Amino acid sequence: MSSWMPSFGGGGKGQEEEAKQWREGTLGTGDEFFTHSRDPGEDNGHFKVSDVRPKPKTADRGASRLVRLPKGHYEKPPVIAKGLKMLDLNGASKDHFEKAALDLHVEVFVDNERIVSPLVQAWLSDEKTQLIYDAELVWMEAKEDAHDSAFLTTTFDLTKGETEKSMKYPKSFPKDTEVEVSGWLQGFRFKTDDKADYQCDFYSSKVTNKGFTAHVDCGESCERLDVTWIVNKKGKKKVATGSFSTEDVEDKKDGSVSGKVEFEKGTFTSAPTVLVALSQFDLKGGQDLKIGVEVSDVSKTGFKWTIKAGGKDALRSAEATYFTLGYA
Repeated sequence: MSSWMPSFGGGGKGQEEEAKQWREGTLGTGDEFFTHSRDPGEDNGHFKVSDVRPKPKTADRGASRLVRLPKGHYEKPPVIAKGLKMLDLNGASKDHFEKAALDLHVEVFVDNERIVSPLVQAWLSDEKTQLIYDAELVWMEAKEDAHDSAFLTTTFDLTKGETEKSMKYPKSFPKDTEVEVSGWLQGFRFKTDDKADYQCDFYSSKVTNKGFTAHVDCGESCERLDVTWIVNKKGKKKVATGSFSTEDVEDKKDGSVSGKVEFEKGTFTSAPTVLVALSQFDLKGGQDLKIGVEVSDVSKTGFKWTIKAGGKDALRSAEATYFTLGYA
């Protein structure tokens, strides 16, 4: 087994304390190079790997932590929609079988009505896997018996030709109810031995009150795609949802594209909560996979967004999907 420890700057007692805190956060279950924080964080709908361990010089297998939900908010454990907001992955990573691949999996485990556990990890990995420098996931909660929303997850095995699936809601919406379906990227596997581009996209069709058809459209290097589908009744008060793309902007800077979303007048009376995750990207292969989306200047009238990618000439296109909640 190769030896690995992250690099801690500063030297002296400060460096020793930082390293001690990192070791104390490492799982003691035999899962090497995976960090778990035992200190519960507050529920803000975000989990970033570098929040629980310093960003390493050598990529590792990921991290998780406990998150405490507000007391009395749920009588039963909630259901969770989750998506990837930022990725900084080692393009030279190999899996447990020594195959060159970027194989990423995220989850938010629901322990009970008070505790959830967000996790970002290298899938099919072992102690030799060096995949994750940093990554961030976002999640959204709903009551288990919610009547105006539904969350579903689909895994497409593209090695078996799966590009389309029929989806049914856990419970049908009332007849003649208009519903809208959006999605967040939840995980993937890209083979990297041929240095092909990183390309993934997904969409829905034939949306009814009972279900819809889920589709993916990916490049040749994508072997698996995990998607979280978020279904909402149209016209919900204090809710705005939509997508934005780098293709919407003419003035583009190398690796960074910004724009603005404006809400329909009167939707919000104060600045809402904005949850956003990636829903498509086309990035140059043969290098590290680095991409993320940020929102800023949130007000009752809209917000500014920025999509950034790292690497030489990496960004060809990318899209993100947002959910804006005036009651969160």
